[in-house]
Order: sequence, then C-alpha cells, then structure tokens
Amino acid sequence: MKISNKIFISYIVVFITILGMLFYPRFTFQPKKEVFFCGTPDFYPNKSFKTENLREGRKLFKILCASCHKLNKKLIGPALGNTALDFNYFVAYTRSRDSLVKTKHKRAVATTKEYVGLNYNHNFNQLNREQIKQVFEYCNLE
Repeated sequence: MKISNKIFISYIVVFITILGMLFYPRFTFQPKKEVFFCGTPDFYPNKSFKTENLREGRKLFKILCASCHKLNKKLIGPALGNTALDFNYFVAYTRSRDSLVKTKHKRAVATTKEYVGLNYNHNFNQLNREQIKQVFEYCNLE
C-alpha cells in the first residue's frame, strides 16, 4: 500500500473518531438525574430591601446559612425566620456553638441534642458582630 493511501486512511480514522466523540454522548441513554436545590428561595419577592443592612444580611444568609437553614421550616438546622431568638444568644451561637454547650446554656444544649446525629461545624468566627446583626435582621424581617 502506498504511503499516500495510508495517510488518507489515517485521516479518515481520525475524522470518524472525532465525529464519534462529538455525537456519542448525545445519542446514548442517560437516566435523568435529580438535582437538589441547596439555596434558599426568595421568601420576600415583593419586598424591596431599602436598607443596605437588609441587602447584606440577605446575601450573607444565602451564602453561609441557606445550605442548612431555611426561614420558614426546619432543614438540617432549625428555621430562622421570625423566631423568638435573643440577639445576644444568636451572636454567641453563630460564633461558637461549642462554647455555649460547654457552659450548659439550656437553649443551646436543647438545640444541639435535637440535631445530635448531624456532624456539622457551627463556628462562624469570620463574621463580626455587625454582619451577624445584618443576618439577624434579615431573618426577622416582618
């Protein structure tokens, strides 16, 4: 066989391989995968967040809290919307749940026992008090 025929055949093989790689995934059966949404829906779609604090609180909640907490129902953690939480307790629990449990704070111990099967880290030391206040205000928006 001539060298030119070998080159031609190799080009055809490469071309067919590329076509196969492009079209094969489209024609194979792939079962539908369920996609779970780990964000938080917009519970206040008609509200305009007039203050910067509420906008920042909403952003922080969606970034840091929404994977475990919802505003209106229990998820991995308790619902945070419009609950009767004391702000100082909210700050302490947000920064370090473990230190509150060690001091045997009743509410912290009860919450931790309720979610005892879950292994999670609830220490958000990167947040300052003002940022936690913004999240608290967003959660308690009427």
